[in-house]
Amino acid sequence: MKRLAPAIAAIALTACIPAAIVTETTVTYVAPAGISVDSVAILPVSTGDGLEGFRRLIADSLAAALRHARPALVVLGADTVLSRLNVAGAAESYAQMMRDYSQTSILDQHTLAAIAQVAGARDLLYIRAAYGEARSVAGNFITGYSSQRDQDLTLFVHIWDGRRGDVVWEASTHSKVSAGEVETSRGLDEILADAVRSLANRFAR
Repeated sequence: MKRLAPAIAAIALTACIPAAIVTETTVTYVAPAGISVDSVAILPVSTGDGLEGFRRLIADSLAAALRHARPALVVLGADTVLSRLNVAGAAESYAQMMRDYSQTSILDQHTLAAIAQVAGARDLLYIRAAYGEARSVAGNFITGYSSQRDQDLTLFVHIWDGRRGDVVWEASTHSKVSAGEVETSRGLDEILADAVRSLANRFAR
């Protein structure tokens, strides 16, 4: 029994190992004329099913990561931007612009310029987030079966230039966790923290 104790303890410790978070950020577009961002206003986050309650966390986490990675950058948080839109009576115009953009991928230049002026920054940061989970089983009756839980978080980010009236920078960040039987899955807040750090380090560079 005494000999078994260390082995049991080792197995218990192994089972508590958190799965690795693998994150990659890819810049997919930079305007041919170049881009220089001194201040940016973060727009309310657009999310898919299951992330509605994380919209504020996503926006706030990215704002904090940008301030840390780029201390000279002026970052206006989503709450501040939304408050300014409401005070200026521009919330409906903003909502209509977003509805049109989701259907056509075309930005209304006049509305975009007005939103940027109200927000107080030339550049607006648009974020769309998607998250999914899946479980899989691999193996056979000879070698045995093993299960795995996959978690995927993707952030799609655009910079909209209020003066040019167009998209000037695009990037996507993909964070994945694959937890086997002897690993623990990660909280969404942990995955998000890794994703926004990666994105902030590549922001408009």
